[in-house]
Amino acid sequence: MITNDGVTITRDLLLSGNTAFISHMAIGSGNAIPDVTQTGLGSEFNRKAVTLIALGSPQVGTTFRVDWNSVQVSGAQPITEVGLFSDVSTGSIYNRARFDPVEVSAGSEWRFELNVEEI
Repeated sequence: MITNDGVTITRDLLLSGNTAFISHMAIGSGNAIPDVTQTGLGSEFNRKAVTLIALGSPQVGTTFRVDWNSVQVSGAQPITEVGLFSDVSTGSIYNRARFDPVEVSAGSEWRFELNVEEI
């Protein structure tokens, strides 16, 4: 779900064309239902810079990708939420998605891709 801050980020992106408005992805263990008024994840435990920003066909969409492994989230709760942010530690949250728990176990690796598309 795109948050109210996400709408502002989209406006700024469209006006400037600068993709730096979305620079990081975070994972967490929050259980709250996504809501447009949220300003962060429910229970964030790791945030990383987006490692790939792939622009789709002309003006169709963008894919944001981040890879994590069990060493980077050692001792963490199961992953139940993900979001895109505009900063390494604070910043505005663009969106938040919640899903069934992904267990954190030794030797595990995860790739999260969030696709933002024009409809």
